[in-house]
Amino acid sequence: TGIDGMTRLYLERLEGFQGSGAFRIRAIGVTPNGLTVAGASDEDRRILQAWRDALSVPFGYRHPDHDTYVFHITFAYQIRRLADGR
Repeated sequence: TGIDGMTRLYLERLEGFQGSGAFRIRAIGVTPNGLTVAGASDEDRRILQAWRDALSVPFGYRHPDHDTYVFHITFAYQIRRLADGR
């Protein structure tokens, strides 16, 4: 499925969706291609989890690690591994 088709599908599934409010994040780790993040406060962590729970409904998907998932921001996807000296 192309990007336009997926965009339409997502928009249909999210029609009428109510979010769980604004939240702030903080970096808790650095990976070779991005950051791992968490809510900046206990309240932000609660809101992040509420978003994850709410989004699992219209998409009908709840991964086995849903409750322990570590949020991340990916800046790039590795196409091939660089030599260790780089």
